[in-house]
Amino acid sequence: MVSELVSTEDLQFSVDFETSKITIANEDKLLKIANLYASRYADIVVSPETEKDVKKIRAEMKKVVKATDDKRKEIKREYNKPLVEFEQKVKAINAVINNVIDPIDKGLKELEKVEREKRRDEVIAIVEETAKAYDVNPESVEIKAAWLNKSISVLQKTKEISFDVKLISDAKQRLEQDISSIESYSKAVNIESFGWIEQVKQGANVADVMNRINLAVKAKKEQQIKKQAQEEAKSAIEALQVETVNNTNVNVETGEIMPDSINTYLITIESTQKDFAAVTRILYESGLDFKIKEVNK
Repeated sequence: MVSELVSTEDLQFSVDFETSKITIANEDKLLKIANLYASRYADIVVSPETEKDVKKIRAEMKKVVKATDDKRKEIKREYNKPLVEFEQKVKAINAVINNVIDPIDKGLKELEKVEREKRRDEVIAIVEETAKAYDVNPESVEIKAAWLNKSISVLQKTKEISFDVKLISDAKQRLEQDISSIESYSKAVNIESFGWIEQVKQGANVADVMNRINLAVKAKKEQQIKKQAQEEAKSAIEALQVETVNNTNVNVETGEIMPDSINTYLITIESTQKDFAAVTRILYESGLDFKIKEVNK
């Protein structure tokens, strides 16, 4: 810590300066002659006949302009010499002081960086505590630059953080409710819910998603009905094309021998054990597969 500051009163900046005056001798006379010379040749006509004279006049006028401009540059250099020397002296003085200012600036920036990180840690601690109270993931809370400023109080930071965390909590609860609604609705209409839930997570409106589910269910039913109708039509056509020739099913369109279809039949027989034994013997001899289940009255 600096215990005593050096006074800068001795560095009070003052300059002895006298305004210089630049005078052109015979200025009025020269201006009068220049105007006369200019007016004399202002309306000169350039033509093949006057080309040589015009070029000579132009050369003379350019010579005058160059001479006056060269003199202006010469005077300017001399006039600026004290200014250039003065600027160099001021820069030398400032360089000495800036050699001290620069490391101070650097140190202050480093200090501000350290303090800003401390304030960030304080903000993170408030965020984590508040997020825990609302059952929110702290990483979902965006750290605002204003919360890291010196000017904002801890109370104000806490209020703003609590407000943002509550918004996230409310959104989380709404999302959970929406997901639950979609899961229940999907189950009710017998459709997989995963894809529809993803739409809700991406921000889709629940009512819109349910409408899309209805359309999907409708399309699925229509597809099933269409498929069933096609299968029934195919079976009907195939049945019309099959005839029995010498106890063999033959497709009359292709001549292909069609295998007998295997069907399952349920026969209920009421008889004595003796009569039933005779029936089962016939079934065994036929070579058919069958199962017997006794039903007691």
